[in-house]
Amino acid sequence: MVDNYFTDNVCFLSTMMAPSETTVVQKKKLVVKVADYQLIAWSLYKLGAYGTLRRCVVEHEIPTIFVEAHDGITGGNYAGKAVTTLIN
Repeated sequence: MVDNYFTDNVCFLSTMMAPSETTVVQKKKLVVKVADYQLIAWSLYKLGAYGTLRRCVVEHEIPTIFVEAHDGITGGNYAGKAVTTLIN
């Protein structure tokens, strides 16, 4: 499950083919765009610093993640740079 921003990434990674209406320039951009992404068990991950895989989350998951990160069992915000969100 991914949001619209990641749809092209998932389609390309699962089939290794760009949509037929895509131009050569768009295909090259898509290949560069997905270079740091991996599809594992139909979940999209981005390769982060030091080889860490970070799962791309759907917009409706963000509030739950923030609540758990701040009020959950681990609580607090000890490493601000470790929390990464991509909002388009």
